Amino acid sequence: MEAVHLGYSHHPFGVFVISLIGLAVWILGYRLIKAIVIAAAFIMSGWAFYTFSPHVIDTDVCCSPGTNQEVRIAASIIVGLLAGALACYVYKVGVFCLGALLGLVLSIAMTAFLLTKQLKSPLAYYGIYTGAAIVTGILAIILEKIFVIVATSVIGSLAFLYGVDFLAKTTFTAVMTDVFSHLRDGLFEAIEIPSQVQLHFSAPLTSRSLAMLLGWLLMSIVGVILQYMYTAQEIEKQLMIKSCTCDKPDCELEDSIAVHRLLLKPAKIKTVAHEYGKAQRISNR
Repeated sequence: MEAVHLGYSHHPFGVFVISLIGLAVWILGYRLIKAIVIAAAFIMSGWAFYTFSPHVIDTDVCCSPGTNQEVRIAASIIVGLLAGALACYVYKVGVFCLGALLGLVLSIAMTAFLLTKQLKSPLAYYGIYTGAAIVTGILAIILEKIFVIVATSVIGSLAFLYGVDFLAKTTFTAVMTDVFSHLRDGLFEAIEIPSQVQLHFSAPLTSRSLAMLLGWLLMSIVGVILQYMYTAQEIEKQLMIKSCTCDKPDCELEDSIAVHRLLLKPAKIKTVAHEYGKAQRISNR
């Protein structure tokens, strides 16, 4: 029962805010990409430093097991702020880091399930992790729009369904929490002993949680279609009036510029000087 109630002890207001933000990201993810990249860079880098620094940094000031915990938290926040500022000014770096993180997680999962018995040297594992991270990071930059739309649709729908499951309590949250916790443990093991990475998921799968997983998949697909067709489209600056009624022959063409951009002729403005000049020309005749 502990696994079933895992994730349901949070305050309802916080869950509502997370769900609302997830819905906004699901609909407007590509429009909000810069803010998302900055926030993701801050969260991911701060979390990564806080998680992995005890295994890498061993000083009397920070990060070793016997040092002050507040110093480690402060250092993680500083690292997160620096990463967020870097992502703000170098947007492509943030996209690359998100793609590289995805490639790292996928490569760890694939090697744990498929290549554990074939690979013996730790360098082989590190080579696969590094290569996958670099390749997916480059692909994220090349296919930036598609990558951002898919990522924001998946993450936004997951955050929204977290709020739904908070009310329905279908063990969907417990399943996803179990998956993420095992992936986190897999990251630890991949750094220390990559040949012994084991991913075992123990959260209970029920018919209701499977329905939520299917709903997550369908909602992600709908989010991709919605963003790609509508919210991620660029607005034409010269678009004034969209109309399909015109007397000209080119208006009958579907892709004609006249159909999409019909500029109204400016109305004639009669001024006092114009009327005075007209009266002078008539009198001279």
